[in-house]
Amino acid sequence: MAHFQDWNSQFFAESGLESLSALLKTDEASLPEVREGDRWGSPVARPGKIMCVGLNFSDHAKESGMPVPTEPVLFLKATNTVVGPFDDILIPRNSNKTDWEVELGLIIGRETRYLNSAGDATACIAGYCISHDVSAPA
Repeated sequence: MAHFQDWNSQFFAESGLESLSALLKTDEASLPEVREGDRWGSPVARPGKIMCVGLNFSDHAKESGMPVPTEPVLFLKATNTVVGPFDDILIPRNSNKTDWEVELGLIIGRETRYLNSAGDATACIAGYCISHDVSAPA
């Protein structure tokens, strides 16, 4: 690829978004169209971590038979579960209650620890994407 490889942690750490923005301002017309039949990958290749917020809608908590949480319920997903928007989703064998939800994904553009404010946290957001959360309870 002429301009970028994958959007991954190295892309974000090396000011990839700023380079992409500059490219779009100066050379957008020269960029190729995505060809019919090309695979669309996930927005971030090999994410370092996938953090999720569970039961973040009161209706979902109720339909799950659980109380609405008083504070966020955080959990992790395996990074190898990330796929592109038209890729097949692998359902575990013998799954009889596969569940899915469309979610808003936040892409964090840099490593962070111990932020002092909501503004500091907002400054770390590289972008947003649509995500799907698939689960198959045992």
